Amino acid sequence: MGLVINGQRYEKLGNFTERKWTNKFLGFPVLSNGTALFNLSSTETDPQIKLAVEKNIQKLGGDAAIDVKIRYGSNPLQWTLSTITLGIWMPGTIIVTGTVVKAVY
Repeated sequence: MGLVINGQRYEKLGNFTERKWTNKFLGFPVLSNGTALFNLSSTETDPQIKLAVEKNIQKLGGDAAIDVKIRYGSNPLQWTLSTITLGIWMPGTIIVTGTVVKAVY
């Protein structure tokens, strides 16, 4: 079954999920949902997300990605590291998901 956007038909080729590690410093892991004074990976995050989406489009042979979602979170290892350093270092994970599509002519 195809997908139609603005009159153009697309074929869904597959879904993808990418995870990227991030680093924040001088934060409050428990009190304010991961807020930090310094987010050293913030300037690196946007290019990494764009690259992850483009890599998956090429890998699946598509033209574009739809339904792209970006979530920030952390896992138990990252919570432990943040707690041990008393919020000085707050690692986290950005999760990018989406669907790759190809135009049908």
